[in-house]
Amino acid sequence: MRRFLTRRLLIIYAGLIFGVLAALMVNWGNPANMGVCVACFIRDISGALGLHRAGVVQYIRPEIIGFILGAFITAFAFREWRSSGGSSPLVRFFLGAFVMIGALVFLGCPTRMIIRIAGGDLNGILDLITMNSDKLCAMGEIGMDHHFVKKKELYPLQEKIFKQMLELAQKFNLPVILHTKGAEKEVFDILPSYKIPNIDIHWYSGPENLIKVGLDRGYFFSITPAIQYSPPLKKTVELCEPSNLLLESDGPVEYQNQVGAPSMVPSVLKRVSKIKNIPEVDLQRQILKNTKKAFPKIF
Repeated sequence: MRRFLTRRLLIIYAGLIFGVLAALMVNWGNPANMGVCVACFIRDISGALGLHRAGVVQYIRPEIIGFILGAFITAFAFREWRSSGGSSPLVRFFLGAFVMIGALVFLGCPTRMIIRIAGGDLNGILDLITMNSDKLCAMGEIGMDHHFVKKKELYPLQEKIFKQMLELAQKFNLPVILHTKGAEKEVFDILPSYKIPNIDIHWYSGPENLIKVGLDRGYFFSITPAIQYSPPLKKTVELCEPSNLLLESDGPVEYQNQVGAPSMVPSVLKRVSKIKNIPEVDLQRQILKNTKKAFPKIF
C-alpha cells in the first residue's frame, strides 16, 4: 500500500511539474503557443527529416531529445528496464494515435488550447469560444477600459482584443455584454462595424448623450446594485425606456462592503421601479421580457 501511494504521488508531482513547465514555455515563447506538445514536436521532427514540406514546422525539437535522454538516464539510475503501459495497451495506442492525428489535421487540440490559456495566449481563449460556440448564450463581459487602466500604451491592445471578440460574436450570432468604463465613445464608435444581434451595456456611467445613441440603436442597459448610491447610474435609469433595461448583480463586485449576489437583484428592481415610477410587478414583467429578447438562448 505504501509503495502504491508513493508511486501515485510521484505521478501527481510529475504531472504538476509538466503542467507548470508547459504554461511557462508558452509564456516564454519556447516553443511558441505550444507548451509541451509531443504531437507537435513529432510533426516538427518529421518535417526536419523531410517527411513533409511545411517549412515553418521543420525543426529537430530538443524537447524530444531531452525526453529520450532523460528516460534513459532515469532507467539507468534506478535499474528499471521494463516498460509499463497499463491495461489494454493496444487500445490506448490507437486512441492516442487518433487524438494526435485529429488534433494536427483539424487543428482542434483541446489540450493545446488549455496550455495556451494557462500561458496567457489570447488564441487559446478564442479557440475555447469557437469550440463551445453552440453552448453559449452570449459573450461577455468584454469591452474596453480607460478608467481603471491608466497605461495608455495598453489601449491599442484592448481595442484589438475587443474587436476579435466582436468578430466571434458576429460569426456565431451571439449577443454581447459590454464594459465601457472611460472608453464609452471608443466602444460606441466601434460597434456599428459589426452585426451583433443584441448589445447590453453593463453598468453604464458615461456621457449622457451616448445613452440616447444607444437607445436609438436598440441597446440594452443593465443596472447593478450600485443604483442605490450612484448618481450616474440613476441618470442612466432616468434616461432609458423600460424596454431597454436589464438587471444584474455583477458579483463578486463589492457594493459598500457588500459582495454582489443574485439575492440583491430584487432590491435593484425596487429602486428602479421608484425612479421610473412603475409598479414593481409591471417592471418585473418588462425586465423578464427584455431578458428573453436580449438572451433568447437562455430560455
